[in-house]
Amino acid sequence: MVEKFKALIEDYKVTRNENEDFVWWYVQRVAPFNLRYVIAAVLVLCMAAIYFNIKYALTTVLVLWVIAATITIAEWVYRKRKQK
Repeated sequence: MVEKFKALIEDYKVTRNENEDFVWWYVQRVAPFNLRYVIAAVLVLCMAAIYFNIKYALTTVLVLWVIAATITIAEWVYRKRKQK
């Protein structure tokens, strides 16, 4: 695990753009597409919550995040089992 993280940091140092932080670089280049969609959906929901003053916006975002994380983990487990 440590070796993977060190390799990821080295890749970041080589391939990043100027003034690009690690989180933005990771989301754009490394993260799976479903994580990008989750981030986009959460941002849209937060903007809608601010604009429309939705009472339970943070709870809605948290529930949707848990659902997306569950789907992502299920996909990962399915792919691991399929490889065996």
